[in-house]
Amino acid sequence: MVLSLALIVGLLVGCGQTQNTSTETSTAAASTSAVPASTNAEEPTAVTDTSKISTLDVFIDQNWWPVKEFKGIIPDEITKNTGVKINLTVTADANQLGVMIASAELPDMVVAGGNFDRLSNANLCIDYDELFSKTGVAFTIDDTRKNIARSYSNDGKYYMILNQFGTTDEIMAAPIGAPAQPALFYRQDMYEKLGSPKLDTMDDFLKVCEMVKKEFPGVTPLGLGGWWKFQDFSYWLGGAGAAAYQPQPDGSVVYKTSSPAYEDVLKFANTCARNGYITPEDYAESNEGNSHAKAYNGKFFFYPWYLDPQNLTQLQSESAKIDPNAKWSVVKPLGKPAYNCWPGWLGMFVSRNCKDTTAAAKFISFLLSDKGQLLSYSGREGTDFTLDANGVPKYTQEFLDTRKDSAKFNEVYNTWFDWGLGYVAQMKGGFAGLDQDLLDRYGAYRTGWKNYPEVAIANPKSNTDEGAIYAKLETLVPAEESKVIFTKSDADFEAKYTAMQNILKQNGVDTLNAYMTKTTKEVKDKFGFK
Repeated sequence: MVLSLALIVGLLVGCGQTQNTSTETSTAAASTSAVPASTNAEEPTAVTDTSKISTLDVFIDQNWWPVKEFKGIIPDEITKNTGVKINLTVTADANQLGVMIASAELPDMVVAGGNFDRLSNANLCIDYDELFSKTGVAFTIDDTRKNIARSYSNDGKYYMILNQFGTTDEIMAAPIGAPAQPALFYRQDMYEKLGSPKLDTMDDFLKVCEMVKKEFPGVTPLGLGGWWKFQDFSYWLGGAGAAAYQPQPDGSVVYKTSSPAYEDVLKFANTCARNGYITPEDYAESNEGNSHAKAYNGKFFFYPWYLDPQNLTQLQSESAKIDPNAKWSVVKPLGKPAYNCWPGWLGMFVSRNCKDTTAAAKFISFLLSDKGQLLSYSGREGTDFTLDANGVPKYTQEFLDTRKDSAKFNEVYNTWFDWGLGYVAQMKGGFAGLDQDLLDRYGAYRTGWKNYPEVAIANPKSNTDEGAIYAKLETLVPAEESKVIFTKSDADFEAKYTAMQNILKQNGVDTLNAYMTKTTKEVKDKFGFK
């Protein structure tokens, strides 16, 4: 499964970008060891008696979720290993979970990419110590992940473990791949028609955009849309990229618009706008599906999305349905490395209304185990893959061929229940089977990458003064950025940029910066983050 459009999309990807957090954390001892997430639980016995299978009602708060049923080879295998089936409900909109929390009307389980602090509440959900001690299901996990989860509660307990997390040391030690982050894809077939020009720097990128504009009328050099805009270029220019905050060399932590590189990022975007490499319509597009459709239809040359091989597969397979000659690839990073302030993405919460807590505990324990992570993302060991000496899957040709068609892959295998998947398992499984050129291109995104989960944990809760400032800034910035990016002259750019910075100061950005600097240090010291 791909990462998080949440990032990510809430995703993805960013310091405080997707959820509000609490710093009232447990006093449990922190661990800074780089041990990948593992339950070390006893391997479950396959369940063949259907009368012993329990069906849990699960709500997921991601309204874009592409599958609606617990069907496919992998879900069937999960049931065999856990005795659990899932009756899945995908949220209708961004507000539905909040309403359910307010009314305490939660199903057996909630898989959430936000509202962590509200769900980490003993009146609504069962903390994991209680869940596993009362059910007797084996479960252990490292203190780093426990402490991240504890940071969202006020009682020092942990009510979930976030998936899609990895420490910097874990990521650097992985034998293959790179962590999810903004990346830049491009039409390789069109690129080759241009003569495969040099594409190693930001200046090279602008030159290629000019060539595209002249050689391919009707094709926008840089497609934008949805959440994905200039985050990758921001990283490459030294900005905050996809993150809401940026750690500074002096130890301070500042909101993204206070980054020393922020003005340069907007100047670069303005250059693209003035030269016709982007359009105001694409920039304003909020529906990511509409942007994808343009990419599939050959309307974009470059296309920013997040770094995941399945996204390249999706671009390739959907474009080929329209133009059999279409071919996509991924651009190597064009500047400075990315970073993240990423504590993880989705958490599995067990509600007080759960009708079968033992089934919930078995399901969670398995998905967070080494075996569960492998199965949920890579299929059946011995049938769909074997492991090499580095623990990297070597897939069968049937699996690889099916994976080339994202829709068919979802229907046949269905990797969308990898709710316990860690970054390292995702990297091993997602990048396995690629040719060496793509491995090199993707691998370049790992060079210099760092994760700062303490920054995400320090992000203020929504019911605090600082939380209100953060929310206000997140509302103001997109509209103000657009005004700056689409200015027609240097003088207008400077005027709009200065006005934007003044508005941000008037709305408390300096107060937020001071809070984040102080609180991040406190969190880092308390939990022992490196």
